Amino acid sequence: MVKALTDGSGLEAVRSLSARGLAPVPDVGVPVAVTQGEPFRTVAVRCDDSPDWYGGVAIHNDKFSGPSCGGNGSWQYNCTGGFGVTLQSQRYLLTAGHCGAIGDTFLSGAGNVIGRATHEHTAHDLLLVRADTGGRIWDGTPGVNDFTKGVAGWGWTAGGQSLCFSGTTSGAKCGYTVDGTIVSGCGTDLYGNHECYNDLISAWKDGTAGRPGDSGGPVFSLAGDRVQAMGTTTAYATNNQGREWIVFQDFGTATRDWSGLDVITG
Repeated sequence: MVKALTDGSGLEAVRSLSARGLAPVPDVGVPVAVTQGEPFRTVAVRCDDSPDWYGGVAIHNDKFSGPSCGGNGSWQYNCTGGFGVTLQSQRYLLTAGHCGAIGDTFLSGAGNVIGRATHEHTAHDLLLVRADTGGRIWDGTPGVNDFTKGVAGWGWTAGGQSLCFSGTTSGAKCGYTVDGTIVSGCGTDLYGNHECYNDLISAWKDGTAGRPGDSGGPVFSLAGDRVQAMGTTTAYATNNQGREWIVFQDFGTATRDWSGLDVITG
């Protein structure tokens, strides 16, 4: 981003904190000061996000079709991005492993390239997509009242903790209580492969929990006007008494699977 300095002395070029190297500054006839920071970003919508990609973004594996996103019939998605993370000085989007495989390309709901999957832990249902991600997540109802919240950090879950999740299908929902009823389960990935997952955590609430397309989305606790990253959505479960569970993989588990992984804050 380039802006004029308020004192009229020249221009300021803001270089992203995630950028590598310095490109030569062209001669534009006035002094140009180069600084580091996060450029001004216009808030879009969950289904039509742009770099730096936020957690909770609608994601579309380009090998598969999906339902319309946010009420727009020309947009589609399969899953939801979890959190922007760093690993070995690179930025990634953390999501659910069953949403794809290493080498798959992921797009936004509107069809813009987010990045390519590079790391997977199948048993923990985790996938890393190499992407220019940021330290916020999408909140609100997709296509109705999309807005974002900053990420304050991450934490381990504990029994009785109250959590929220944010998915492309369901939007953001809160009031789920961690109970540990479900710790493992089996299902199929987008390719139809039968997979089993372990070391999972469940949180319950009476009423409707997650739905298809919410997979990979951020599970979080509230931290003032920001959120604390707690995990990524794997599945939902129900019983005949109207109780439903959101089942997720703990964020701390991802940090153990990939040493040095950390959430991006914002």
